[in-house]
Amino acid sequence: MFEIIEENLVNFEKPARYTGNEIGIPPKDFKDSDVRFLLCYPDVYEVGMSNYGLKILYDRLNKLDFVSCERVFSVWLDFEKFLREKQIKLFSLESKTPIDQFDFVGFSLQYELLFTNILNIMELGGIEVFREKRGENTPIIIAGGPCSVNPAPFAPFIDLFLIGEGEDVLENFVTQYSTYKKQKLSKDEIIKKLSQIEGIYSPKHSKNVVKRQIYKGFSTDKGPDTLLSPLIDIVQNKLVVEIMRGCPNKCRFCQAGYIYKPYREKNVDNILDTVEKGLCMLGINEVTLSSLSSGDYSNVLQLTDEFIKNYEDRYVSFSFPSLKVESFDSQLLDRLATVRKSGLTFAVEAGSIEGQMSINKPVLLTKVREIIEYASHNGWRLIKLYFMVGLPDIQNEKEQIISFIDSVLKINRQLNINVNIATFVPKSHTPYQYDTQISLEQSQEILGEIEARYKRTRVKIKKHNPLMSYIEGFISRGDESVGLAIYDVFKNGGRFDGWDDQFNYSLYRDAFEKNSITYEKYLQKKDFNEKLAWDNINVGISKEYLLKEKVNSQKQIITKSCKEDCEADCDICSGEIKKNDSQKVEVTKKNVIDIEYLSEKQTRYFIEFSKKGLAKFIGHIDLIKYFERLFNLSRLKIAFTEGFNPHAKMQFSSPLSLGVESSCEILEFFTKVEYDKELVMSTLKKYEHRDICINKIRVLERIGKISLINKINLTQYYAKFNKMYYNEVEEIFNQYKIKPVTYEIKGNNDVINGVYNDFVEFIELKPTYLVLNIKNMAKMPKILQIKKDIFKDVKIVFEKVKMFTIEDGKLIDLFEI
Repeated sequence: MFEIIEENLVNFEKPARYTGNEIGIPPKDFKDSDVRFLLCYPDVYEVGMSNYGLKILYDRLNKLDFVSCERVFSVWLDFEKFLREKQIKLFSLESKTPIDQFDFVGFSLQYELLFTNILNIMELGGIEVFREKRGENTPIIIAGGPCSVNPAPFAPFIDLFLIGEGEDVLENFVTQYSTYKKQKLSKDEIIKKLSQIEGIYSPKHSKNVVKRQIYKGFSTDKGPDTLLSPLIDIVQNKLVVEIMRGCPNKCRFCQAGYIYKPYREKNVDNILDTVEKGLCMLGINEVTLSSLSSGDYSNVLQLTDEFIKNYEDRYVSFSFPSLKVESFDSQLLDRLATVRKSGLTFAVEAGSIEGQMSINKPVLLTKVREIIEYASHNGWRLIKLYFMVGLPDIQNEKEQIISFIDSVLKINRQLNINVNIATFVPKSHTPYQYDTQISLEQSQEILGEIEARYKRTRVKIKKHNPLMSYIEGFISRGDESVGLAIYDVFKNGGRFDGWDDQFNYSLYRDAFEKNSITYEKYLQKKDFNEKLAWDNINVGISKEYLLKEKVNSQKQIITKSCKEDCEADCDICSGEIKKNDSQKVEVTKKNVIDIEYLSEKQTRYFIEFSKKGLAKFIGHIDLIKYFERLFNLSRLKIAFTEGFNPHAKMQFSSPLSLGVESSCEILEFFTKVEYDKELVMSTLKKYEHRDICINKIRVLERIGKISLINKINLTQYYAKFNKMYYNEVEEIFNQYKIKPVTYEIKGNNDVINGVYNDFVEFIELKPTYLVLNIKNMAKMPKILQIKKDIFKDVKIVFEKVKMFTIEDGKLIDLFEI
């Protein structure tokens, strides 16, 4: 099956999305495990591979001897069309197995508008989407993630939900499944028994309230031991290290703040150990110190100091994804300034202090002014502000937001300001779960007026699509009827609805009208005594506590953070589960053992490497990033460029066309010191990818600058084919000698016509490949056009085998110049 796919991959956008083949895949028998688990993030590879929860579960499951865990992601529209036309089932990345052959398919429910992608993945994999219609020999569909705290809309399609954090549940879950499978119980009996595990909810079998699971070992956890290194760039191509889970603050609008309680911190030494382990596996140079509110981490200054001490000279930077205004001070700003001054972000949410007190997130303008004035004097030139419209219990919010922005504009006339505004969606298990979501018309009007107010100013307004927020509200507070309406959206073509350029509101409008899904029923105010669709899920926070917080919102009463005041009536903490702060500890510097070198002289190297197999589907920019990671892993003293964003000094011979193999690519790079070349070779080969192999190395003594791409005068290729096609290739070979083959290149404003025989020379025909030389010339067809025009429908794989330059009238191997 995959052979057919591989032959066609070059025709699709970012073909490496579908190859797997990353560094770090665990050495397991993925096809014959007792339990085969497939993890799915229902978005494209680059988004899904950025999800930290997926990395945790992948690591945990693959550590179990009797379990193998693989991955699948949503395929883009062009590849979906191909799979449907060829009637090929969607497959896993590791073993290329059709997804309907797994024991479990597990979906990560991170965002409501991924819904249609979930249904599409099941259908593409040959799995009936409705759980009641699925047969005995089909996978059990399980889902988890933040959206599962209201499983009702997804219930018609999902067999089981894991509510909460999975680390403490998974091993028991798959162990019990393995036992039931060996006992040859029916699928429905297995689902029923698994639903009796604490934290597992079955729409069919669960009768009692299901309690959210909380990972008790978080504070001492050192993160995944298996980390995959993608060969293409992903959305968050950084090492993510959790420093805190949960949040001590009690922002009333924030669902994450409630469903990840209590907050738990790791010690600085634990965090740095995890950082070092991750860097040794991935070779990247950016670390995200992650949490819901990183500035609230108890020892944030010690953490940043120790990080800078360990990694500044190794060009490794760090970032905090979430800093509230109160956590900024001159000390933290100074430490952030050692990394980069990309911009300061203030999640203000509401424009007035009264509104901020209502949502329990006061952001004093005096504090913002103080931070901005300090930052602007120390090199920052960009401020980012985040607001929401439609927050309950707030009056005149549009005018308040404008007033706040205007006040910031006056602080420093050199600053640019980016403002992100979204419509507030009242979520389940928060104090606002009973409140009205503002109408679509109100949302569009407010956002439009704020945008118009700042045209042609230093303020750049970015609106989150109010149509998407509107639909998000229906799903987040919906029931099974909403889920059935989403099925209609899917059948009518809904895909990638979280993407602005793919979202089609008319599909939702029509499906909601057909299924009687109305604003009045789902998004308007609910009575406190009304039964809610998510009442069968207990996230650990009592309704009484949420109601008390709703009253505090109306009265603009501040509730202190968990660090300041532990409120027993929130019910989340117990003898086993409780909040904890990190302890200040002595941390020793992570000393890096230097590789032995010969002298202090900067040295210049050539390496020749091959790029074959599935690696032929990664592009040139991704290849550059691969070698940057390889150099980082090697710990060689690589020379870097100077400037704001230093990177390794290196030069490639030429970009290799996508889908073309090569055994003769050349890379020039420099080291700060002189090493034995064989030591450099062996060190790099220790970390290389199996499809990107270093063949040989040499030291260059010549001083002058070389432009490798301009040195290439002629390139030799093998046009490889299966021996069954020999007669067809022989006919092409013979005809080419006597009959010219023409080409046409269409440019922006002109068309170039020519004859291939002028620069493509057939040298020799072998039983399984044809040797040909291609002279380098301006405005020549790309190699894949040459393949199509000359070889037509014969299945040919091109391999570049040698590059030549001409010196003193002689052809010289480019590697030997």
